[in-house]
Order: sequence, then structure tokens, then C-alpha cells
Amino acid sequence: RDTVKWDYAKRISIIFIGRDAAIIAMSNSVRQVVMIERDPIVGSLLEDGLRRVELSSTLQSSCNMEKTLATKLQFMHGEGINILQNLEQFELSRPNVCYLDPMFPQRTKSGKVKKNMQILHSLLDTNSDSGEEARALSEENLLEIALNVATKRVVVKRPINANVIRSSVLPNFDVTGSINRWDIYLK
Repeated sequence: RDTVKWDYAKRISIIFIGRDAAIIAMSNSVRQVVMIERDPIVGSLLEDGLRRVELSSTLQSSCNMEKTLATKLQFMHGEGINILQNLEQFELSRPNVCYLDPMFPQRTKSGKVKKNMQILHSLLDTNSDSGEEARALSEENLLEIALNVATKRVVVKRPINANVIRSSVLPNFDVTGSINRWDIYLK
């Protein structure tokens, strides 16, 4: 499994994800991780999960991981584009890294997704072809804003065979795993 080491990362904005945010937050070199989610259902799930981590971190039996996550993770519900464009209004400083995870781009494979993701797919109606052009434009806008805001790099998580979000701005390099690819844009 490929990994990317964030030696100098102190603040990272996490857009549209949960598990990846927790993994990044566990790094000793990361001081804060801000998760931003626009979907109300996914946002509620993330908020509830973070609340549970915070509650369990106060228990005497809690492990170091729970305490670390409760300290480093912050959740914001809203449009990533709006929040990144108005950092001061939301009392956020410019992140060193923006990690974008535009969930569930249009699938080209007919096989089913993993069981743990099937529920999210059904909640978010990801099989619909409607709005695919608007979605692509939104992803392009998000990438453009992230490139303007991040001080060090932008990382975009994509399915391994997906196109880059914006063909006019190619990543400096990518890291390829077995099912995902991370396109990395250096500043």
C-alpha cells in the first residue's frame, strides 16, 4: 500500500471524507484537520461520529487514538467551495494541504461497490446520470479554489481509472493504490 508522508503539514482541510481524515489526524506532524461536508446526511453521520469520539475520549478507559482524534478533528457542515473562499469568516487559517475527496464519480464498472459504501451510494443517489455536468463543474471549481488557498499542495482522491478533475491543470504526480489514485498538485 502506498503512503504519502506529510512531514511539514500542520493544518489540513479535509473535504467530503471521514476515515481518511482520521488517518491523517493520527500523524504526529498534523496539528488540525478540518472536515467539510455538504451533504446533510453524510454531515450528520460525521458529526455524530466525531461527537462519539469526543465523548469516549473523556472516559478513563479511552485510548490515545481517541484523545488524539478528539483534539485534532474539527467538523464543518457546508459547501467546501464557500468555506474555502471565506476562511476568515469561519475563523480558519489557510491550510498547508487541501485533501479533496469528491465522492462517487460516475461509475463505469457494472460490479457492485463494497458493502460499507452501498448505503452511502443509495442515500446520495449516485447512480443518477442527471447533473453529471454540473457535478464536474463543481469539482473543477473546488479544485481551482483549493489550489488558490492551500500553501503547500492539493491532493485529490480519485478512482484509479478516473480522469483528472481538470485537464487544463495536470497534477505534478500521483500515487496509485489498488483501487484509488491520489493526484497531487504542488504549489
